[in-house]
Amino acid sequence: MYMPLVPMIRRELVFLARHEGRLAGFLFGIPNYQEGLTPASAILKTYASLVPGAGHALARAFHEAALSAGFETTIHALIHDTNASADRSRRHGGTVFRRYALMGRRL
Repeated sequence: MYMPLVPMIRRELVFLARHEGRLAGFLFGIPNYQEGLTPASAILKTYASLVPGAGHALARAFHEAALSAGFETTIHALIHDTNASADRSRRHGGTVFRRYALMGRRL
């Protein structure tokens, strides 16, 4: 699913968290190439954590790295309203600026 994004991923926007020698979480983002070749924003695309607090630490590290890399803003992409990630996004100052509706039917 993410293979088409691999060429767009920048190392400084990929994070792994370890706890007691095991993977505790991961996060990656990409520059917002929809803005052109020199985007002003970075997209926090996906993160997951197995240890309480790891996701927050990963998101904070992502924000710091994005600012250090010259990005002016960060977008938390495709966050579901009732998911824990929505609350985490709000803790980092995130606000909803666009909503999407998924249309589907029972098969």
